[in-house]
Amino acid sequence: MRLLVFHPGFAFLIFSLPATLAAQTTSDDFVRRGFARERQRDYDGAIADFTKAIELDSRSFDAFTARGALRRAKGDVAGATADYDRALAANPNHILALNNRGNLRRDRGDLDGAMADLNRAIAIKPDYANALANRGVTAAARGDFKAALADYDRAIDANPDHRAAYINRGNTRTALGDFGGAIDDFDHELQINPTAGPAFAGRGVARVGLGDYSGAAGDLDRAIDLAKDDAAYLRLLRCVILRRLHRDDRQSELILAMTTWPNGWLRSVGRFLTGDLSEPDLLAAVGTTDTRSSRGRRCEACYFAGMLRLLRGEPGAARELFARSVATGEAGFSELALARAEFARLPASR
Repeated sequence: MRLLVFHPGFAFLIFSLPATLAAQTTSDDFVRRGFARERQRDYDGAIADFTKAIELDSRSFDAFTARGALRRAKGDVAGATADYDRALAANPNHILALNNRGNLRRDRGDLDGAMADLNRAIAIKPDYANALANRGVTAAARGDFKAALADYDRAIDANPDHRAAYINRGNTRTALGDFGGAIDDFDHELQINPTAGPAFAGRGVARVGLGDYSGAAGDLDRAIDLAKDDAAYLRLLRCVILRRLHRDDRQSELILAMTTWPNGWLRSVGRFLTGDLSEPDLLAAVGTTDTRSSRGRRCEACYFAGMLRLLRGEPGAARELFARSVATGEAGFSELALARAEFARLPASR
C-alpha cells in the first residue's frame, strides 16, 4: 500500500469584496468577485470573472493563478498549466503560482520541475508553509524521506495548524520506522477531527509496526468505516492483523468486498489471504520486470506471504520473505516498513 499523501492544496489571495460591480469595472473588481464566487462554490462563475479580469488586464497574475487553480480542480490540466505559466511570465516571483505549478508538475510526474518551482517559492519566502509542505511531498515522491521530514518540520514550525503537514509527516515517520512519532502526528489530527479517516488509517499502520495489533485493528476498522472508497488495501491489512489476533470474524466481509474488485493485483492479494491462491502463484503474479510498480507489488507480496508463514509457525520462512520485501527498497510502500519491523522482532535464523 502506498503511504497516503495529502496535498496542502492550492492557495488564493484574499481581497476585500465589493457589494456590487460599478458600471465602470476594472480587472481587480472582477478578480474580487471571482474570489467571492469561488467561496460560494460557483466555480464556473468564478472562472468567467477571472477570464474577464484577464481580458481587461493581460498581465493580471492573480487572475491567472486563481483561474489555474480552478481549472486544475476541474481536471483541465493543460489549461491550468498555461495559466500558471502566464502568471509567472507576468510576475516571476509570484509565490502562489510557483506553489501551485509545483503541485501540478509533481502530479504529472515532473518531480524535477516541481522541485524547481517549490525551491524558488521557498527562496522568496522561507516560512511559506504550503510550499514547504508541498516540497516535502515531492521529496517523498523521490524517495528522499529524510528531506521530506525536514520540510514537514519546517512547515509545522511556520504554521502549527498545518494539518496536511502533520498527516504527511506521520506517514513519512512510518516510512522511516519511527512509529511512535507517527502515532503522535496522527493523534494530533484526531484531536482536531475525530472522524479523520486518513489519520485512523495512518495510525493503524503505525500500530502494526509497533506490534500493537489490537490497537491497529480498531483503527483500521474506523478507517474503513470512514473511507470514501472501498479501502481495499486497508481491508487486506486488517485481514492479516485479525488473523494474528486469532480472529477471522471479518474474513467473510473481505470475501464479499472482493466481489466488487476488478481482476488484478488487489484481487490476487485478497485471494491469497483468503486461501484461494497459493504463495507461488501470488509471487508469480508480481512479474519479473524490474520496474517500480513490480517492485512495489513484490514488496507487498513478500510482506503478506511472510505474515501468513508466521501465522503457520514458520518463522524462518517468514523472516526470509520479510527480508525480500525490505530488499525491494520501495520505502514508499507501508509494507516495507512493516516487513522491517516484523523482521526485527523475529530471532535470527540458525
